[in-house]
Amino acid sequence: MKTLLAILVCSIPLLTINAQSDNSRIYQVVEEMPRFPGCETEPKDERTECANKKLLIYVYENIKYPEKARKWKTEGTVFVQYIIDKDGNVTNTKIVKDIGDGCSEEVLRVVNEMPIWIPGKQRGKPVNVRYTLPVKFNLP
Repeated sequence: MKTLLAILVCSIPLLTINAQSDNSRIYQVVEEMPRFPGCETEPKDERTECANKKLLIYVYENIKYPEKARKWKTEGTVFVQYIIDKDGNVTNTKIVKDIGDGCSEEVLRVVNEMPIWIPGKQRGKPVNVRYTLPVKFNLP
């Protein structure tokens, strides 16, 4: 009986720790990935494609090619990583690949100004999801 009681007492803190860490857990892939807003009225099977298009439109309508990058003819792809939290907010933005000349700063500006997303879900509950976005800079 003492052994069973000791196991139960020791299990309670572990269950509490797991519950807390699950709240702050950051997923890479979930059952329902986060979606950029604007496609909620589309049929369910078309929402992801629609949201991806809206995201690209948002990014490329708001990105301004930095003057320094134009001057030095800097081209390439900047990769930015961020978390869409349980409420759909963009948080923890960071550049994982930079091409220089102000391009990463411009990408961070645009990403940090994004509207609230539709959060990702795992087992029907909103969760934090890490997202990586490539942004291409090409001169005409």
